[in-house]
Amino acid sequence: MGRPSNTLQRRREITRALERVMAQVGYSGATIAEVARVAGLNPGLVHYHFKTKQEILLALIEQIAQTLERRYRKRVAQAGGEPVAELVAFIHAHLAFGADAEPALVGAWVTIGAESIAQAEVRRVYTRELRRRSIELRRLCRRALLARRGSGRGAADMSLAIASAIEGVYLTSVAAPGLITRGSGARSVTEMARGFLGEYA
Repeated sequence: MGRPSNTLQRRREITRALERVMAQVGYSGATIAEVARVAGLNPGLVHYHFKTKQEILLALIEQIAQTLERRYRKRVAQAGGEPVAELVAFIHAHLAFGADAEPALVGAWVTIGAESIAQAEVRRVYTRELRRRSIELRRLCRRALLARRGSGRGAADMSLAIASAIEGVYLTSVAAPGLITRGSGARSVTEMARGFLGEYA
């Protein structure tokens, strides 16, 4: 794979800068000037790549989605096609720590979720990403249920519970730092999934 173009690299630097600024002052407190300062760029260059702060936020949603997708694909490739292992790969891609972990993205994702309530365009892109992940998660749940229980019944409820638990871990880790210890979110949600599969019956 070739190196990213200068334009793509600059856009990534700007979106990551917004992520870092939001971690300190939230979205409403973030200014283009501060984003430019954190990115080490002139504010005019930020405006060259993005017309508005909202455009940067929308690009950040896409960047987070791509990061999570890369983590998931890496882990699912190691699952060897085993349905339960693939489901665990999905959970760990979203919650587990590792060399490819980017904890700062969690805070950004929570902020984006809050901002989606106020901004219709942000809500549209945010919802689209949640829906895309939901479709994949339901597919994984159905396969795991078929493998363990002989029926895919309950996949919708199972996937909703897992998706909600993942988002809950994100919110809690941002709102109450230290309440969730390192790695416990991934372990807890994995155990919940195994309960759905009847492994503890």
